[in-house]
Amino acid sequence: MKIKVLGTGCPTCKNLYQKVDEVIAELGIDVDLEKVEDLSKIMEYGVMSVPALVID
Repeated sequence: MKIKVLGTGCPTCKNLYQKVDEVIAELGIDVDLEKVEDLSKIMEYGVMSVPALVID
């Protein structure tokens, strides 16, 4: 499974990434977690605001 946290590096985005990482560790599941901070890449997903999650 792949999970991406889309965000520009704001405190809320960093907090979401941390919380997702904690849940992955707590559940003990195999997940490829990635933080996407490049605005042009974020725009490719068509999200209207950040932070946002992309789950494969």
